[in-house]
Amino acid sequence: MPEAANHLAARLLDAVQAERHAAVQTLLAAHPTLVRDHLHVAAAVGAVDAVADLLARGADPNAAIPVDQEAHVAVPVLYVACLANQPAVVRRLLEAGANPNDGESVYHAAERDHRECLALLLAHGAALSDRHPHWDNTPLYFLAGFPATHPRAETVARGIAWLLEHGADPTIPSGVATTADRTPGVGELPLHRVASLGDNPRVATLLLASGTPVDAPRADGRTALALAVRGGHIAMAALLQAHGADPAAVTPLDQLAGACFRNDAAALAALTAAHPDLQTLADRPMTADLHGLVLQACATGQVAAVKQLLRHGWSLAQQGPWGGTALHWGAWHGRPAVVAALLAHPGIAPLVNCRDRQYGSSPIAWGAHGSTQGRTGAEADYLAVTEALIAAGATRAESINRWGESPESMASPAVADRLRRWATAAEPA
Repeated sequence: MPEAANHLAARLLDAVQAERHAAVQTLLAAHPTLVRDHLHVAAAVGAVDAVADLLARGADPNAAIPVDQEAHVAVPVLYVACLANQPAVVRRLLEAGANPNDGESVYHAAERDHRECLALLLAHGAALSDRHPHWDNTPLYFLAGFPATHPRAETVARGIAWLLEHGADPTIPSGVATTADRTPGVGELPLHRVASLGDNPRVATLLLASGTPVDAPRADGRTALALAVRGGHIAMAALLQAHGADPAAVTPLDQLAGACFRNDAAALAALTAAHPDLQTLADRPMTADLHGLVLQACATGQVAAVKQLLRHGWSLAQQGPWGGTALHWGAWHGRPAVVAALLAHPGIAPLVNCRDRQYGSSPIAWGAHGSTQGRTGAEADYLAVTEALIAAGATRAESINRWGESPESMASPAVADRLRRWATAAEPA
């Protein structure tokens, strides 16, 4: 397949994934041969006859298009058909030998609640409780990571219900493997993930009703109640206690973190007075899980929580399990108020151009990527983040990732335009 055709196919598949139906039709009208010549495109638009013809001509039903520099990130054709809700194509691909356990199709058919596709996958041997070979998570755990505010929260909840009704096991832990830096896996259940997010009692109730023990511990011993408390999620904590959760599992450190998220000055003063060791957190190594709380606060735009966590010992410089400091995370999620608070914090200057350990790029590049892959409809916020980082001294070299990709190549139109002008200004005369 010529490179130009692959590029057009990638554009069309991006439009399918984002449900930009008008863009799909525009591309097809301009390039009608794509359906005839490209299996992924034919699958995405439900062209069953074209799919059958391509398979008869030797197309691989397990064909996958690389979408990232990482070798494990690829788009299987079966996933495309499931995502686009094309059950007739899904059936044809499965009958031709497509692997229902491709690490994508079950996860995303459930995310969109495409039940005909799910039923076909299950009938052809889909394993609903297996962990992903790379990401080390089950479909239920993946779906449990969608907050109630997500645009697809309703379909995700229905997808979770379908999986549970069809035998998915909510007691299989995810993230059990030791990471590259030799950190032991956290071994979380879907309930732990829901409790950490704290805003989806419907999904928590589904998981509890389907056999998850309310006090099941993670690998580190923490329970769902402890995670809800440390995130400041009062309603979730109450729901878990109503189902019998043991409050003895909650530590003073969990309570401190929760008080930071609630911005409860009185509770913070009482806790640090009663537990003097909580006043020295900044002097101790912080586990990745505990440090993740400040990253979570940055991601969700909780400015007061970010300030309190930093005030009580959380680190600006420590990176998360997938790389990135607090500033990276605030930028990727397009949170200008968080970024402003971080930039005002003592010790931030060296971190403005800090490269993350996963992708090798600085916060301004994370913001650029987030402007297309992060929060939808938030281009103005991402532009404000970009302006703030430029004003804080962001430099060009560190914004280029380890594959040589520029931030503007990943950015939304307005952010890309601002980055190009910034790049031009940075060039030597």
